[in-house]
Amino acid sequence: MFKFNWLLSIIQWCCDYLTSCEALTRYAKLVIGITDHNVLLAVQGVLEYWTKLPNVHSIKNGFKIAEKEPIDVINVTPSHDEQHLYITGAFAFCGHRVIVQSPYLTQLIELLNSTIHSYLPDEIEASESEILPKRFCIRPMTPDGMPIIAQLPTENKKQQVYFVAGTNAGGFIESSVLAAILLDLIEGSTSDTNLCHVYRSLRLDRNTLLFN
Repeated sequence: MFKFNWLLSIIQWCCDYLTSCEALTRYAKLVIGITDHNVLLAVQGVLEYWTKLPNVHSIKNGFKIAEKEPIDVINVTPSHDEQHLYITGAFAFCGHRVIVQSPYLTQLIELLNSTIHSYLPDEIEASESEILPKRFCIRPMTPDGMPIIAQLPTENKKQQVYFVAGTNAGGFIESSVLAAILLDLIEGSTSDTNLCHVYRSLRLDRNTLLFN
């Protein structure tokens, strides 16, 4: 099993230090070298709360619970050994309101916990005797829920540099398709099965991305 130590360290850094999307923007400029204002504005850092509970009923398959905002979708995923359930949900834009340092975040967590209790009461009760983690991850969200593929300008016109971001909550699921699209774009594929046409729907200048 691969351990994404670099990715985990970045996420930990984000959770420890980021208080707004302005900080996320500065970090992108510093580390990734992205200066396109539209790219930085279209992808917003969104906090998502997660915890784990005892897998009382030995659930083997993950599932989703659809709720109203701000809880939105709750993901329930069994651990590899099926001893615990990982619960994620409650999206919160970092934004200029700086929700990380506000009481709104505490209220959001309380709302999610009460929602989880209504669906998984036995698991919640079983967890009361354990100290379980309550942590956050940062999701790269876009206004329309679709990822972005942007071709970045280069000094050498023969070079092709693409920026892929905004996978929302489906990065691992979408990665193989996005990789196939990029490969077809870079190779200039003309086969009947090429995915270059999908790029038009994921471009940065699509009208479903609102920058104002």
